[in-house]
Amino acid sequence: MRNFKAAALLALAFGAGCVTKEIVVPAVRANSNTEPAAMSAGVRPGTKWEYLCIDGWGGVGRSSNQLGKDGWEMAAGAGTSDHMMWCFKRAIQ
Repeated sequence: MRNFKAAALLALAFGAGCVTKEIVVPAVRANSNTEPAAMSAGVRPGTKWEYLCIDGWGGVGRSSNQLGKDGWEMAAGAGTSDHMMWCFKRAIQ
């Protein structure tokens, strides 16, 4: 009975999330030109980007500070406890 209640609550939460995400988060397509205002500050539509990825945990704080000074911004970070990849982007002038 306890497992049934947990499964029912999970299904209810999932259903509520599916319904409210349509209301709260508008759909965006990969080929659209709309970006959140914070991401597009000072960037012209159609801007071309160059990317740089750093492999590993060691020294990423120092590296990212220097990259920031050089005009790079962090675009993504992903990995596991054993391996990490940090990716940065900057507009091509």
